[in-house]
Amino acid sequence: MTGGIALLQFPSLDNVGDVTVTATHFNRIPYQGVIVVSPAAGAFVINQAVLLDDAAGNNNQKADYGEAIALNLTLNNLGDQIANATSATLETSDLNVNITDNTEIFGDISAGTLVEKLAAFAFTVNDDVADGHNVVFTLKIEFNSGQNYESNLTVKLNAPALDLGAFLMQDTQGGDGDNRLESGEVALITIKNLNVGNSQSPDAIGQLSTDSPWLSIGPAVSLGQLDPLTGTADAVFEVTVSNDAPQAVSANFNYVVNAGNYAAQADFGPYTINAILETFETEDYTSYPWDLGGNKPGLSPRVLLIPALILRVRVS
Repeated sequence: MTGGIALLQFPSLDNVGDVTVTATHFNRIPYQGVIVVSPAAGAFVINQAVLLDDAAGNNNQKADYGEAIALNLTLNNLGDQIANATSATLETSDLNVNITDNTEIFGDISAGTLVEKLAAFAFTVNDDVADGHNVVFTLKIEFNSGQNYESNLTVKLNAPALDLGAFLMQDTQGGDGDNRLESGEVALITIKNLNVGNSQSPDAIGQLSTDSPWLSIGPAVSLGQLDPLTGTADAVFEVTVSNDAPQAVSANFNYVVNAGNYAAQADFGPYTINAILETFETEDYTSYPWDLGGNKPGLSPRVLLIPALILRVRVS
């Protein structure tokens, strides 16, 4: 730097736009400015704007799973001469989309002129894409029989993302209200279904199954469409315990929710059918076949329970 003037040397630029220049020095306030890079001479056509049109889908100006998308393209000739026979093509190697229209003819574009083409390109989105996946397209512009301009265009894909919440078992109506699986009872199992993705789901169906021959489960539950990000729905199933179910046998549950090509599943358990829980409510040993032995005097359950009862009274 001499006399407050800095001379910068760098390779020639092959693109246009804004260049940010930053000057720093020890113990000095940095300076930052913007230099506009424009063509030296001749025609120079760039991509000025791309607008996504999903009017054939849900018309939210986003690329959702299963939609047909059109891209409106605006080209700008930044040069000082006409750009002859201008055309644009769109390419991608991403298999999550299928380009159905990849070429648009713009013809001659005068110097300093913008030209917009509606539905210049078109593509479809697969109906099983992952939510948030980014597709990178390559846009190639050709003019004046060999001059080229190339840029990348990124489109984010939106889709459902199913998840599962709480598993709740209740037998307040079909049983004794202890929320356990016991012979002859009918329990209600409720499973919360979530959509944490950015697109509304197709109609969802929940199915609950078990590995226990002592349980009968109601049919699959239709949940309808789940709204994006915050959509929830409860799947409620009647589970009937066989009258002759043995004591202390385990049961596991598997739950699957399907919505089109999207799904979520989880395993729950093990849960115990006819759990052996000695409460000594009979005040003796008759509830279960206790194995008693030894030659020492023992205490009855009634005697054992009295101190606990008194203790609870005193504490309260």
